[in-house]
Amino acid sequence: MKSQKVGFILLFAVALGYLLFQNFKGKQQVKNIPDQVTHILTFGDNLTLGNLAEPNRSYPSILEKLAGKPVENKGATNETTESALARLQAEGSHLKGELVIITLGAWDLMTRMPLSETLKNLAKIFEFFLEKGYLVVYGGFSVPPTGDNWLMAISQLCGEYKVLYAGDLTPIDWTYDAKGEFHFSPLKSEENERIANSIYEKIKRYL
Repeated sequence: MKSQKVGFILLFAVALGYLLFQNFKGKQQVKNIPDQVTHILTFGDNLTLGNLAEPNRSYPSILEKLAGKPVENKGATNETTESALARLQAEGSHLKGELVIITLGAWDLMTRMPLSETLKNLAKIFEFFLEKGYLVVYGGFSVPPTGDNWLMAISQLCGEYKVLYAGDLTPIDWTYDAKGEFHFSPLKSEENERIANSIYEKIKRYL
């Protein structure tokens, strides 16, 4: 009986140590963890800008209330990773903050940009913010027919650059039809709340 108790305690200790190690390891895989976050930057396309949302219900607006920190919205209409990179190179010196949330890729999928180009552009965008000391967060999209493979490649890129991956943020109404045409509709408040909450759950330990 005594040996069983000892065995149980040892097993529990090993399991606890493994969980703590994984938690520590996970934190170490994120680069540029800030001592303090005073300003959050959101950088992306229509989803970030909020022109598909109800007034004052974009995900950055909702996130600002959840985080209790100023959130700057740097979204742009119909932004691809290519146009975002060009905008960043032109305007990037004026950006501020310790944490940046990037939501790009939907328009790459819509315009059938080759995955290799998307990855190359995102890598340069990640490098830009990482070199400036930002903790970089990326939220991806998974839209058929290529979305799953696309998303897997992006998540691997995040791992390479030690970027915090926020998961699949695809709005439920964004789909391809049988002809392969991309469709999206204005987002309901509930969808933006879901996206903002998903991101907040990922970043709250760093705030």
